[in-house]
Amino acid sequence: MKLSQKEKNRLRELYLKAYYEVWPNHVAEPLILRPGVHHPEIDAELGDANSWMFITAHNPMGKLHLPEVNKKAQQQLHLDIKRANKNYWPGRGYDPRSGEDWEEPSIFVFPISRKEARAWAEQFRQLAVLFGERGQAAELLFTQ
Repeated sequence: MKLSQKEKNRLRELYLKAYYEVWPNHVAEPLILRPGVHHPEIDAELGDANSWMFITAHNPMGKLHLPEVNKKAQQQLHLDIKRANKNYWPGRGYDPRSGEDWEEPSIFVFPISRKEARAWAEQFRQLAVLFGERGQAAELLFTQ
């Protein structure tokens, strides 16, 4: 499904303003990731990995879906990540400042290449994923 340019721009703005919260296994408080920002605290948690992505299966292509549809898709994403033998941590995407009441369970996955991250996003029909490489600012990686 192709989105209009107006809808893509609206979603890009939402994604840029969002907070991407990740819970590495041993931390007491979540780490907050933001597009355009380098996160040395994540680099320190990656071990030998040099890249990562933050993904959800909720609301494909930015269109709202029923909770049971989102839950099933998220369970499939989690299962597929396990089958791919990737390291992962739980996360959530949200924006407390937007005035829109939304939150999406998400998964922080590593190591993963840019090409793989885009493929995962396309497979789960996501407009974008947050992608990062060691020593670099996080970026939104768009599929359209």
